[in-house]
Amino acid sequence: MNVIVGIDLGITTGIAIINMKSELIFLNSSKKYGFTGVVKELARRGSSLIIACDVAKIPEFVQLIASKFEAVLLSPENDLKRNSKNELVMNYEVKFSNYHERDALAAAVYAYKQYESLINKVLKKAGSRIFEPLIRDLVLKRIKNINVGIKKHK
Repeated sequence: MNVIVGIDLGITTGIAIINMKSELIFLNSSKKYGFTGVVKELARRGSSLIIACDVAKIPEFVQLIASKFEAVLLSPENDLKRNSKNELVMNYEVKFSNYHERDALAAAVYAYKQYESLINKVLKKAGSRIFEPLIRDLVLKRIKNINVGIKKHK
């Protein structure tokens, strides 16, 4: 299953994983993650299609994680403000242990919203039977014409 990952760094690292319907799959934070820990968590939960953060200047750690999974790397043009993050996560019924978890989920939801129209177009045109591999190809290759992408995939 393709997933979208939000990562928030600090002394504590927050990880949020949502699916292509923006449903929360995993949310956690730890002071002990490190590179290997994050990679293991992500590998257990699906194919990381997009990896996002909530700041404009992407931390090297997040770049390395995205590279490891050959994922699209996404960050906002400007750092997301607290109010924006709260709005992005307000529909999720989850109790955050700390702000790192909220920020990671906000980053994942922000990324989802950036690709939401593409995901919906693929679902409409191709249907769910080829959704998983096709959405990965279309997003990673940034194919603008959905019909061309579907024909190439068949």
